[in-house]
Amino acid sequence: VIFGLMHLTCQAHKWQFRVVTQHQTSLSPRRSFHGLNPHSKGKDILKQLQRKKEKNIRKVLRGAAPLSATLQPEVQKARDTETKADTEDSSPEQEVPKKQHHHHHQNQRKHYPSHRPDHQRKQEYRQGNEKKSESKKPTIGRGISYRNPHQKRTWSQSFSSYTTKNVGEAGFIELGLREPTPVYPDKIAVPPVLNHGLNRVLFSPGIHYTAEVSTWLQTIHQPEEIDYTALPSFVPPSCDPELHKLADKHECSFVASTSSITGAFSHIYRLFSKFKMNNASVLPSFYKSQDVPFSYSSTIPTTMMIRPKPVPNSTKKIYAIDSYKWSSERETILLNLGRSLEQMLTVTKKDFEETVVLEKKIKHVQNEPSHMDAFHYLKEGNLLLRSQIDCHHPKLRRKVFDVKTRATHSIRTNLEEYKNFIKQGSISSLVGIHRSFEREYFDMIKSAFLKYIFQVRIGQMDGIFVAFHNTTKIFGFEYITLEEMERSIFETQQMADASFKVCLRSFNVVLETIFKKLEDERVESGKTDTEELCHRLTMGCHLGNPSPLGSDKGPHLYIFLESFPSESDEGWKDSPKSTFTLHPLRKFRVYLETTINGLVTVGPLLLDQGDEFDVWIKIDEETSLTQEELRSEFFNYNRDAREAHTLAQEAAAAQEWDEDLSSLVPDEEEE
Repeated sequence: VIFGLMHLTCQAHKWQFRVVTQHQTSLSPRRSFHGLNPHSKGKDILKQLQRKKEKNIRKVLRGAAPLSATLQPEVQKARDTETKADTEDSSPEQEVPKKQHHHHHQNQRKHYPSHRPDHQRKQEYRQGNEKKSESKKPTIGRGISYRNPHQKRTWSQSFSSYTTKNVGEAGFIELGLREPTPVYPDKIAVPPVLNHGLNRVLFSPGIHYTAEVSTWLQTIHQPEEIDYTALPSFVPPSCDPELHKLADKHECSFVASTSSITGAFSHIYRLFSKFKMNNASVLPSFYKSQDVPFSYSSTIPTTMMIRPKPVPNSTKKIYAIDSYKWSSERETILLNLGRSLEQMLTVTKKDFEETVVLEKKIKHVQNEPSHMDAFHYLKEGNLLLRSQIDCHHPKLRRKVFDVKTRATHSIRTNLEEYKNFIKQGSISSLVGIHRSFEREYFDMIKSAFLKYIFQVRIGQMDGIFVAFHNTTKIFGFEYITLEEMERSIFETQQMADASFKVCLRSFNVVLETIFKKLEDERVESGKTDTEELCHRLTMGCHLGNPSPLGSDKGPHLYIFLESFPSESDEGWKDSPKSTFTLHPLRKFRVYLETTINGLVTVGPLLLDQGDEFDVWIKIDEETSLTQEELRSEFFNYNRDAREAHTLAQEAAAAQEWDEDLSSLVPDEEEE
């Protein structure tokens, strides 16, 4: 009788343990046996489970365990209820197998027969799982979402005593906003599609860990392992004959690419919005930071080269706008990795290794790109813009999207010695103010989203596909739509549409005004020579102080224009010369004012639905300074750009910002 009671007591303890683990931790009875003490009760069991969960998290980050071992019960439940994959997207290798639901007791009798010892039951269970894993192909689950709904700020627009009449009397002219026009070439190249089952990321918001997608994608081939001659190379606007033909056909005088003018657009937007801050309320760890400034590198002066280009079989002259780089050494690693990673994401493993990887490359394969670059074009007045299209999917709203390979925060701020920060640049959590996907999203709000928005809008794209990495490993993927990016920068659709039109129109008016002035001066001087001049244009934004309309002490854009003979131009290169045989240096100022219902706005600008607004522009040339004074002022502006290009000031600013983040973390996070 005594031994019988003891046996019943032991069985009762085991059953109580199984009930606790099943209902409180959402783990199946057979899985909860491993690594836990079945004689523990209550809080002891939960502590053991917590320690096991933390251990599994470390394994996942090293790529040694699947992510499902660390998910919270509610997240795991959401991941289990996967949406049906699109029949066009799912290859036979990635079809989601139908799940067979069994009662817990049936599984228990199958894997844990009562007449077997514990060690034999565990061994049979492991063997059964191995057979299942061999028969099932890896699948991609739902993305893990971590952002809150967007919180629109309570905004009260301030106005001055100036009216529309005062703006006109101060020398401003109405900008005249209009819709840009898409331009279609005769031959349209088809952009590639994502491979390795990554198409599902486009329709499943949130983070998709690389370990659940493909183990092959986790490891990044270093630049010395890649044959870059087999990859498509960048073609600057000055070397693109197709772009020149389109410009001549559509009567455009200026051509540019997104990489050469997004820096100028960023400065124009900051002046138009009167230095409005960004909104990061969607992030749980930064929900208090509704006023997020742009990063330091986003505010430094931008420089571009303007080169005259003749059009075949035409007497018209076209000006091509190329980006100008002070020094490209620190960005080489990210540029090279970006090219190889985009190729790796859009082709199969076999094709990538046989055509790009030097060690496994087949010798008889010719060094030709696997596909031609695809472009979309947009026209505004005399300006024709080109945007490269990275990928497409027929079920997206706008069909095409951009691919971004985003290095982590520690890598970007320490590029000159990035190899020493690879471990520190890894992502170890979903949310948090350091080393998390949430932090990378926060940094994109500060330094990248504005540029991405302009690129996506010019290319009439749907959004961006982001791959997060630290130059040696890819941690995860996420698809971010254009509307989501615009909510963090512009906050309202009215502000987003107006900002893009203002940047396009203002840049076009500035170019037309400056080059018309140069042409008029040449005609007035009676010069008949046909010397072609190249120009280097440097643009920045001056914060200034509240002042009368059109005052040089108020907010404005400053533009320095250098001119030199075409013979001194080396063409588009990664490291062009910084000194030329210069013509007289010239400086221009650009002012923008916005009126809502006839009143001039003051302070940060936020347009909302129903606002009747007009934008006014004024362009003046500096004539009171001598050439020596102009060159001294120009040197000071360029010095700031060169110092920022070494990232010393950017790293210092980022460190100072990190120290202030403690005041923005929620109370629960601080505890």
